[in-house]
Amino acid sequence: MHPTIEVRWFLAGRASAEMRRWFERGAIAPTEEGLREDWYLYSVENASLGVKLRDSNLEIKQRLHHAGIQQLAQDVQGQVETWVKWEFSLDSENNDLPQFDQSDGFWVLVKKERCSKYYSLATDEIEPIETPAQAAQGCTLELTELRVWDQSWHSVGLETFGNVTQPAATSKRVMQHVFTDFKPNLKAAHSFGYPHWLQEIQRLQKTAG
Repeated sequence: MHPTIEVRWFLAGRASAEMRRWFERGAIAPTEEGLREDWYLYSVENASLGVKLRDSNLEIKQRLHHAGIQQLAQDVQGQVETWVKWEFSLDSENNDLPQFDQSDGFWVLVKKERCSKYYSLATDEIEPIETPAQAAQGCTLELTELRVWDQSWHSVGLETFGNVTQPAATSKRVMQHVFTDFKPNLKAAHSFGYPHWLQEIQRLQKTAG
């Protein structure tokens, strides 16, 4: 079980060149992941529970607390949430992995290309680090390109690791640090977790139709 404090934003389209330049700044280059495919269990009503399958890894997340909208930096508002996560490894050698099809309306394929930066929160100073293994307490800053239902989106997210307390204060301290020289358009209306984001996309599709 892994409790985390998270704040995320989802914006339509690919990340701007300005945002990418901002994310690549700093003494330590971001960690880039190749294209990956995540299958999410879609729920029409429940935005507090996330179920995701990637390769042979099953992840279940439940939202424990919603701290509401926080002013995290100048022109940056977001919803700070506490989640708990369980991870399980399925037996791929014995063909235990399910075969999904988006047409059934239950599972949604999300393709991701993610870049990550890591920060230590072990002291009063926020220090960039190369990997989470270098700190017992810290956070991950993510910039992720997303593709779902033939639509392009991008996400900015902050997720803690280790025993981090005072979620609102922690998120605000980190955001003020990372956004010192960049003023992104990150508003509360775009801030929520993955389950709610999938609901929002479905709502937009129905409105457009």
